[in-house]
Amino acid sequence: MLQFYLPHHCQEGKIVKHWDSIQEVIADTPSGRTIY
Repeated sequence: MLQFYLPHHCQEGKIVKHWDSIQEVIADTPSGRTIY
């Protein structure tokens, strides 16, 4: 699902922050890596 973050080169700074938050979500998700 990171495909939509890749095309947003203008928001590279925000992508890092969003990805950081997503990592926490993935780790907290019992399903495993649904977003990853």
